[in-house]
Amino acid sequence: MTIKHLQHYLIRAKNIEVSKKFYTEVLGLNVGYRPPFKFPGYWLYANNLPVVHLIEADNKSLEQKTYLDNETLEVQNQSGAIDHLAFAADHLEKVLSHFRHLNVIYQHRIVPEEEGANQLFIVDPDGIRIELNFSHNP
Repeated sequence: MTIKHLQHYLIRAKNIEVSKKFYTEVLGLNVGYRPPFKFPGYWLYANNLPVVHLIEADNKSLEQKTYLDNETLEVQNQSGAIDHLAFAADHLEKVLSHFRHLNVIYQHRIVPEEEGANQLFIVDPDGIRIELNFSHNP
């Protein structure tokens, strides 16, 4: 077996509409095709790839519990054992302006020995830290 790449991650959102708004309006992902599962959710796309899957955790949904093989679907705030999730991004100045316009709180870091590569860290509505990596090349 060879792992090719990370394909997606699933978020059990406290409020699926609030999370969808964050990922589409703040990060610019697009709602796209999602197979007809028997429970609600969204697949959010970047460059035609469904990188974020959203469901609203629902302990009453037998379909959700069965499909995800979970005894409980309670929302666990923050990232648990995972510290953060990262996306490659571009147009740093436009993103900074966009974040300021939306009053998004962020941390800006410069990566040592990476010729000035920039990172922005933000937190989604469920407490998950998101890292955006910007190459030093414009």
